[in-house]
Amino acid sequence: MKRIIDFSQFINERAIMPSDFSEMLDSIREACIFRPLTTRQLNEISEPYDVIFVTYDEFLDGLPEHLKNTAPPRDGGIPIFGYIDSMNRINVVMIIPMLGIRELPFVNHIIQHESVHKGQWERRPEEIKWTLPDPNNRKEYFSNVDEIMAFSQSIAEMLMNQQRLSDLKMLPNELKRNPLWRDIKNYVDDRTKSRYLKYIYEYIKNYLGGTDEYYDDVFKEIMNSRKALSEGMEYHIQNEISICESVFRIGSDAWIDLIEEARQLWESGEVELIGDDLFIISTNVGEKAIYEGEGVLLEIPFEDEDADLDGNEEMEEAEYRGKNIDLNKPFRTPGGPRKFSVFTKNEKGSVVKVSFGEPGMRVNNADPKKSRSFRKRMRCEDPGPKWKPKYWSCNVGRYAKLLGLSSSRPW
Repeated sequence: MKRIIDFSQFINERAIMPSDFSEMLDSIREACIFRPLTTRQLNEISEPYDVIFVTYDEFLDGLPEHLKNTAPPRDGGIPIFGYIDSMNRINVVMIIPMLGIRELPFVNHIIQHESVHKGQWERRPEEIKWTLPDPNNRKEYFSNVDEIMAFSQSIAEMLMNQQRLSDLKMLPNELKRNPLWRDIKNYVDDRTKSRYLKYIYEYIKNYLGGTDEYYDDVFKEIMNSRKALSEGMEYHIQNEISICESVFRIGSDAWIDLIEEARQLWESGEVELIGDDLFIISTNVGEKAIYEGEGVLLEIPFEDEDADLDGNEEMEEAEYRGKNIDLNKPFRTPGGPRKFSVFTKNEKGSVVKVSFGEPGMRVNNADPKKSRSFRKRMRCEDPGPKWKPKYWSCNVGRYAKLLGLSSSRPW
C-alpha cells in the first residue's frame, strides 16, 4: 500500500481544449424542436463544421476489416457514440433512427470528447497510421494515452455543467460523485489514475479561468488539507505492508478501522492498492448486519455451530425422487444444463435441486477486479435465499474444495 503524493507531476503534455460547436448545436436545436432529424438532415447543418452524422450500418461498413472488432455492439445500451475517421473528421454514430432534442446534450458531450481527439491527431506526424482503440476492452481503452486526455475533458465538462462545480476547492468531493470517474477508476492502475487527475485538474483550471499562481496555491491547499493518516495507516504505508498482512488481528476494531480508512483514501485517489487489498475494500468487510438477533460484521469469518472444518454448512442427508442425497453440498454437472448443482430446501421445506453457473465460463473469483465486477453486477450484498441460483453463484468460493476451484475467495 502506497500513498500518492502529488498527481500534478505525472504528465508533460498540455491538455487540448475542445472546439466550440455551440453555433452548430444551436442550429440543430432549432431544427429539431418540432420533429426529430435524420442523419441526412443533420448533415446539412453539421458538414460545414467538419462533423458527420452516420447510421450504425454506415459506420460498420466503413471500418477496415482489421478494426471491426473495435465496433461497440449495436445493442450495447448507448444510443449514440463518436469517433474520428481517417480524414480527421468527427463522426457521430446514431444507433437510434432519428435525433431529437432530448439527445442534444449527449451529442454535445460526444462532440467535445472527439474534438480533443481531433486536436491530438493534428499534433501527430503524417506518417503515423490512423487507428482506433478497442472500447470493448475496458482496461486498455481507459488506459489509452489519447483516451485519458479525452475522458478527463468529459469528466471536467460533467463536473462543470451537471455538478455545477464553481471552485477548484470543490473538486475532491465532487469527483467522488462523478459516475464516469467512478467507472473508469475501477479499470485503471494508480499511475493511470494519477494522469487522469492531472488532466481533470488542468481542464477545470481552464474552464474556471484565473491565473496559474492562484490555482497552484489552491492545489497546494487541497493537497495539504487531505485527511491526516491514522498512526496505524501511517505505519502500514511507510513499511509498505498490505491490509492482508496487517499487524492488526483480523476482525479486531483496529483492523476494521484500517480497512475503512484505506477504502476512503483509495476512493479519493490518495493511496495505491493492488491485488488482495483492492479486493478487500470492494467487499462489505467492516459493515454490520443482524444475524440471529445479534450484530455481526459482514464477510469476516466467525465460528458457526452449524459449520464444518472447511467453513461450509453441515451437510444434512435427505431424500430426493427416491434417492438419498446430501443437502447444501454443491457438485459439478458436466452434462448440464448448468456448471454446478446443489440440493437444498425451499421456503416450504421441500427438497429442490438448484442449478447455477454458465457451463462455458470460468469461475474467476481469484481475480480481484473480475470478482468485484461480478459482485456488483449480481448485487451479491443481497444473495437471496438458498433455493435461488444467485445465492450459490455469489457464495461459490465457500465451496472451492468441493467444486475443485483454485480460490476460496468469495465472489
